[in-house]
Amino acid sequence: MMKDLPKRALSAVVFVLATLICVLYSKFSFGFFFLLLSMASANEFYTLMDKWGYSTQRYIGVLGSGYLFFSFFLYRFGFDSTAMLAVNLLIPFVILLVEMFVDDDHMLGNSGTTVLGMYYSAIPFVLLTFITIPLELPSFSPFLVLGFIFIIWANDTFAYIFGSLLGKNKLYEKVSPGKTWEGFIGGFIFAMLTGYAYSLFYTELVWIHWVVIAGIISVTGTLGDLVESKLKRKAGVKDSGNLLPGHGGVLDRFDALIFSMPFVFVYVLFAT
Repeated sequence: MMKDLPKRALSAVVFVLATLICVLYSKFSFGFFFLLLSMASANEFYTLMDKWGYSTQRYIGVLGSGYLFFSFFLYRFGFDSTAMLAVNLLIPFVILLVEMFVDDDHMLGNSGTTVLGMYYSAIPFVLLTFITIPLELPSFSPFLVLGFIFIIWANDTFAYIFGSLLGKNKLYEKVSPGKTWEGFIGGFIFAMLTGYAYSLFYTELVWIHWVVIAGIISVTGTLGDLVESKLKRKAGVKDSGNLLPGHGGVLDRFDALIFSMPFVFVYVLFAT
């Protein structure tokens, strides 16, 4: 374990720097980064589902996930991509038709899993673009999303610390034996503290909204982690991928963001 520590630390530093640079540098680096994450997440999801026994249309799903994100990204930044958006309506039907000719006996299960993976891996990142760009003007303002990322990192870090030091009561042992209520509570508290601290910097949202968002991210992000743990457990694997040495794949690193973003988006849309 200790001999792998330098490799884990280096990959963590590279991951953090790449995320910050891509999110902050420009709308194009932002879009390219989350386009790649959408496609990589879909690919890892299909790998897990194949181990479950499904025969997914991996290539259509991965390309469809990237296309779904890209079409909405262009639309959100003011490009006339109405025709591209309309094509998204056809993709599930194309998957169903292909599956009919490939495996008629398991057509619904395989095609449904392929469509689920495509939307599960793309829609949360699509919502990030809607949050990042103000409704009134197609300009680029990444600092709201950056706050979400900081909250997730704080929640994960302090959940691990409190769980390691104080953890005794299992959160959901059948799915994730390592998670404890003590870790969850520690992560929840420091997530909200991080949200409040970030409100002093990003003043477009008042502090109470940041604290509520942090609570939503902590709870739903933890649930997202549990969902992915169950996917991996039945697939018989420890990590969803090996993109980051010592840290697993894209789903391992972004499961909290993927699962929490729809809930955060609904809150931001109706409460702010």
